[in-house]
Amino acid sequence: MTKKWIFQVILALIFICHSSYRGVVEFLRDLFDYPINVATVHNRVQSVVSEAKKINKSQDLSGIKVGLKDEIFQSRLPVLAGIDAFSTYCYLLAGADHRDEDTWGCHLLDFIGINGESEVKALLVKAFESLRSKKAKSLVPQGT
Repeated sequence: MTKKWIFQVILALIFICHSSYRGVVEFLRDLFDYPINVATVHNRVQSVVSEAKKINKSQDLSGIKVGLKDEIFQSRLPVLAGIDAFSTYCYLLAGADHRDEDTWGCHLLDFIGINGESEVKALLVKAFESLRSKKAKSLVPQGT
């Protein structure tokens, strides 16, 4: 059992099994009599985040023709989710403070460069037109 193997087990438990950090600590302690600190698990996970972001940004999303968008919640905070309707590939999972058009627009703008002339661009246009019309209506004096 090498440190490299332990590192791979930590990542597999977190990313494949969706284990918590404490779950990883308990797993290694109880099954392998290998003591490890929660902070060490956190540091190992964080060490691969930048590489994972590069891989995620390099994904070709041009095949997504119908994207399903929704909000889920983690600790009462919204998480914006985007799923390809046909493959169920999750192309967006982003924690956010809000779930309004502006927030969605900012996150979906990331896909314009990757996804080109796709449904995402049409959705953005629709969202911004909706936002513009709401603002225009608010500028009209009341009672006229």
